[in-house]
Amino acid sequence: MKRKFVRLLRYVVFNKNAFENLKNQVKLLALIKYFTGAKLVHFRTNLYHLTDYLSGSFTTDEKLKVLLHHYTYLKKNFSPVQLKQIFNEGIVCFEEDNNIGRYSIVLGSSLTLEFEGSLSLFLKFNDVKIATLSFTIVPGNIFNLRDESVAYITCTQRIGQHKAHILAAIKHFRDIVPSVVLMKSFEGILNTLDIASCVGISHINQITALKNTGEEEKYQSFYNKLWNNYGGIDIGGNYLIPLPLAQKPLLLIKQTHRNRTVKKRAKLREIYTATVNKMNAFKNQA
Repeated sequence: MKRKFVRLLRYVVFNKNAFENLKNQVKLLALIKYFTGAKLVHFRTNLYHLTDYLSGSFTTDEKLKVLLHHYTYLKKNFSPVQLKQIFNEGIVCFEEDNNIGRYSIVLGSSLTLEFEGSLSLFLKFNDVKIATLSFTIVPGNIFNLRDESVAYITCTQRIGQHKAHILAAIKHFRDIVPSVVLMKSFEGILNTLDIASCVGISHINQITALKNTGEEEKYQSFYNKLWNNYGGIDIGGNYLIPLPLAQKPLLLIKQTHRNRTVKKRAKLREIYTATVNKMNAFKNQA
């Protein structure tokens, strides 16, 4: 924490843009106070822009801009009661039972892992997290987009110690891997939030990937390959992902695989529809 305060002093005092930086820092403190006062986030949120946060390509000024935008968006679009549910309990976007337990997809706070995305979608089995998709609502001009707000996906991962649960989940979801399950639910969330653009981080900028040198192939699969499967467009270290999420035309799929593909897509539509219904109900609650 001491190191962060030293960085803060350098940023707001010993800097050629000291006045502007100080003004923006004060603005962030006032904004985050709304969330810390309700015990939704930790005070350290005020200092994330001085650390490794979201993307290795972001400057300190860009990270501060993102923090201001994300928390302003949340404050503007959700009531205090709704924010407490998001940060404390989470929103169950999809759930179903099988013979051995319950699968659920829950939207909630990333907690101490906020540096990789402020909010997360969790795939759970019996309330145990087995996979995660983390994101932040950022200003479109960060990526030279005209959108006021863009969803920036900065982390997709399976929880390593739950490999058996992950394999069981893939089987349960008709051979659909967790990242694709979560992406379909995420698409439903963006639909209800009226966010029309989505950007996925490249492995060359992903915070954890940058710390794990020598594992480039693994992280390329987690990020670049996933975005390419959705027709993502490389925009310089990130991928603009077209919405609605792209699907390969059925006629281009081998005839022997079409029946299986139809069933997988039906499952994904079920997840999407459930998410839209749950999120709309959440938005309309008093």
